Amino acid sequence: MQATLQILTGPETGRNIYLKSGQMARFGRTEWSDFAFPYDHRLADVHFSIETATDAVTLVDLSEGKGVHVDGEIMTTCQLRSGQKIKAGNMIFTIATELPFDTSDTGPIAHVRQTAPSVTAVKRAQQVCAGIELSEAARNLLDDTIEIVPFIDRLTGEDLLLDGLRVLAGWLSKRKAVWWGAACIESACSAGLEPQAELLARARAWVQEPSEEHRRAALAAADTADAKFPACWLARAAGWSGGSLSPAGLPIVPPDEHLTAQALVGSLLLAAVFIDPAKCADNYRQFIEQGKQLSQAKLEWETADENK
Repeated sequence: MQATLQILTGPETGRNIYLKSGQMARFGRTEWSDFAFPYDHRLADVHFSIETATDAVTLVDLSEGKGVHVDGEIMTTCQLRSGQKIKAGNMIFTIATELPFDTSDTGPIAHVRQTAPSVTAVKRAQQVCAGIELSEAARNLLDDTIEIVPFIDRLTGEDLLLDGLRVLAGWLSKRKAVWWGAACIESACSAGLEPQAELLARARAWVQEPSEEHRRAALAAADTADAKFPACWLARAAGWSGGSLSPAGLPIVPPDEHLTAQALVGSLLLAAVFIDPAKCADNYRQFIEQGKQLSQAKLEWETADENK
């Protein structure tokens, strides 16, 4: 089983944490945890763990008396189900469990999402990649018939991982690409998220409501942030999504159409090495899997847009 935890409280509300099948992750206040929330002083150093096995997702209380509540009941260990709420300290999470992602047309999608009827899923790779900078080896793998997801799988199989990231960044809509980037940064940089929280929040605010105000706010946050942070370039990706690059009131200078994708790829490259450079390739592969999953899913803000 795989699991997705969504944070429902605090400065990171809306953040998703993805756990692959066979993964065990610890949650708490300090760097001893895989996912740390240092702003919540009611959390233990390591408060609880979640382990995803073949057929179950199991929570274990590690808080030494502080307690973990699942749907209002205190638990020391339990198997989790989709829709349940976990409370630890002041943090509240909701969980969705799912079978491992399958890239086929009939593969399962996370329970918190609806399967998206997507035209992009049947686009030919050559059409998508026409304006994307790829290596010669990647170009040699293109043909007239291959569709985009199988092409990404082909790139991954040949260890052309950077090309795979570039294809995804150029193929996904700008909003979904930025959302994907935020999820990747969170999964790879769990121990270094606190100074990036505002940047992630600004990028996500633009995704959920792509107004000029939110676009400029994301760009302004990036302009005052440290460029070594992956989320700095993610905020730039949102800020360079349209409008004008010049300050308000000056002549319009529209951004190049590919600037969002280029900034996004830059943020992913930084995220992959931010905590442990030795995990770079593994992180690239995880990012690609997350991107493929998002490409075939309808997210809450997409559904809300349709219902307006």
